Amino acid sequence: MDASAELENRSNLRMFQRVFIKISFYNCFKSTFCTLMKFTSNRCAKLWMF
Repeated sequence: MDASAELENRSNLRMFQRVFIKISFYNCFKSTFCTLMKFTSNRCAKLWMF
Protein backbone atom coordinates (compact mmCIF):
# COMPACT_ATOMS: atom_id res chain seq x y z
CA MET A 1 0.00 0.00 0.00
CA ASP A 2 1.39 3.41 -0.91
CA ALA A 3 1.58 6.42 1.40
CA SER A 4 -1.32 8.37 -0.12
CA ALA A 5 -3.74 5.45 0.26
CA GLU A 6 -2.55 4.96 3.84
CA LEU A 7 -3.18 8.64 4.57
CA GLU A 8 -6.64 8.49 3.00
CA ASN A 9 -7.54 5.43 5.08
CA ARG A 10 -6.43 7.21 8.21
CA SER A 11 -8.47 10.33 7.45
CA ASN A 12 -11.53 8.21 6.63
CA LEU A 13 -11.13 6.40 9.93
CA ARG A 14 -10.89 9.70 11.77
CA MET A 15 -14.01 11.00 10.04
CA PHE A 16 -15.87 7.79 10.87
CA GLN A 17 -14.83 8.06 14.53
CA ARG A 18 -16.05 11.66 14.63
CA VAL A 19 -19.43 10.71 13.16
CA PHE A 20 -19.71 7.73 15.52
CA ILE A 21 -18.98 9.96 18.54
CA LYS A 22 -21.58 12.48 17.35
CA ILE A 23 -24.21 9.75 16.92
CA SER A 24 -23.53 8.16 20.30
CA PHE A 25 -23.54 11.58 21.98
CA TYR A 26 -26.84 12.42 20.27
CA ASN A 27 -28.41 9.12 21.36
CA CYS A 28 -27.22 9.65 24.92
CA PHE A 29 -28.61 13.19 24.92
CA LYS A 30 -31.92 12.02 23.45
CA SER A 31 -32.42 9.28 26.06
CA THR A 32 -31.49 11.67 28.87
CA PHE A 33 -33.89 14.27 27.51
CA CYS A 34 -36.72 11.72 27.20
CA THR A 35 -36.15 10.55 30.78
CA LEU A 36 -36.14 14.13 31.98
CA MET A 37 -39.39 14.88 30.12
CA LYS A 38 -41.06 11.76 31.55
CA PHE A 39 -39.89 12.67 35.04
CA THR A 40 -41.17 16.23 34.65
CA SER A 41 -44.54 15.17 33.24
CA ASN A 42 -44.94 12.62 36.05
CA ARG A 43 -44.26 15.29 38.63
CA CYS A 44 -46.72 17.65 36.93
CA ALA A 45 -49.37 14.92 36.89
CA LYS A 46 -48.82 14.28 40.59
CA LEU A 47 -49.10 18.00 41.29
CA TRP A 48 -52.36 18.18 39.35
CA MET A 49 -53.84 15.31 41.37
CA PHE A 50 -53.63 17.23 44.65
